[in-house]
Amino acid sequence: MLYTAQDAMEYMLATTTGGTQDSEHRALRAAIGNGYRDVIQHRDWTCHDTSVDIPAVNFLPDPMKVPSAPENVNGPYSHRLPADCKNVDSMVAPDRTTPCCYCTLQEYERLRAYDTSPGSTIFWTVVPDDENPAFNRLLIAGRGFSLYEGDTYTLTYRSKPEPLRYFGYEKVCKQSDWADIPMGRVVRYGTETTYPEGPYGIHPFTFELIKSDTIPPSGPEVEGKKFVFTDRMDVTDYMWTACLSAAEVWYARLTGKNVEGALTIYSRDMRLAMEQDGLAPFSGRRTYVLRYPENMEMPYASTGTARSLGYYSPEQPDTGTNINPTSGTPNETYMTTDKPHSIGYVGPPKESTYYVKDGVKYNKSGDTTFVDPTGTPDQLRKLGPGSYKIDKRGDKWVLQDGDPTDPASWKKE
Repeated sequence: MLYTAQDAMEYMLATTTGGTQDSEHRALRAAIGNGYRDVIQHRDWTCHDTSVDIPAVNFLPDPMKVPSAPENVNGPYSHRLPADCKNVDSMVAPDRTTPCCYCTLQEYERLRAYDTSPGSTIFWTVVPDDENPAFNRLLIAGRGFSLYEGDTYTLTYRSKPEPLRYFGYEKVCKQSDWADIPMGRVVRYGTETTYPEGPYGIHPFTFELIKSDTIPPSGPEVEGKKFVFTDRMDVTDYMWTACLSAAEVWYARLTGKNVEGALTIYSRDMRLAMEQDGLAPFSGRRTYVLRYPENMEMPYASTGTARSLGYYSPEQPDTGTNINPTSGTPNETYMTTDKPHSIGYVGPPKESTYYVKDGVKYNKSGDTTFVDPTGTPDQLRKLGPGSYKIDKRGDKWVLQDGDPTDPASWKKE
């Protein structure tokens, strides 16, 4: 089921038991809209994580000219972000390995003279757009910005749902043709004689969909049925109760009633929603660079928990994305020793002391086995007692008797 403004309105009509109100229920509309805004702005909810691809030329001051043109050499390089962008989480370069590091606006201004080249760290920040403050603008610092022409950059960000406008009971919501219904609205169908209500109404809807096409739908679920359209509330199951409580708080404020009781319930519901959002994220469980329970590193994704500024960084001083997750462990795929300027630089290249056979790394000068931290369970099962592995912190773990895929079979020296 899709959560909609119609459901919230029916809940408020039931809990307020009518009362002195105008026919348009302006107080209820304002209470639901303000409560919904408070909930979605109170936290960076997991369900609002999204991404967008930006063509490289869009960052140029004059996209119609080549990057080497005089108008494009010294920048500034920027791009207006989508209207629903609440805050940016991370930036990913087309080659997936060039580090992209968040910086403050003050640092951006100091980096305006930063000469870039292919592979250089990309420093970025976000500011309100000068032409339209309702939008945000992404700024990239430096001169001679390497664009990777023909490729696209990827931004991950938290989306900001649209404000509520249609609550399902308005005349326009019941007497519009399909062509007049705005895109993205939820359309609910009832019966041949009754308009659809919410799931707890006397005449609950029998079918619902989100309008995404100009062609009217067909089928027994919709043909000849009365319908209404309403705004979708972009929330999950565990956020819904908090939205209803927030609407009650705002209704008490708007009508001059005591808000303390409603505010207590709202605070409790918000705590439960935030706990659930942290315990059961949509994207699964991840700690630092290792995935659990698979216990495997992810290529190009050495990231940890998002910081308060809204970007991911390793569990180290805020330096952006670390593209060398093993931090010195021999790993030719992610080694960045040839980039002294890059995040995650580990010093001069280390001499290889192992060879690879059947996907397992063996020491050249000993009988024990050096295990790549990205080893799969099938690779680990080939190991015997005495084999060891080195984790991302440099600690040595020796395999004891038992199943190599069982963490309890490994002992740290």
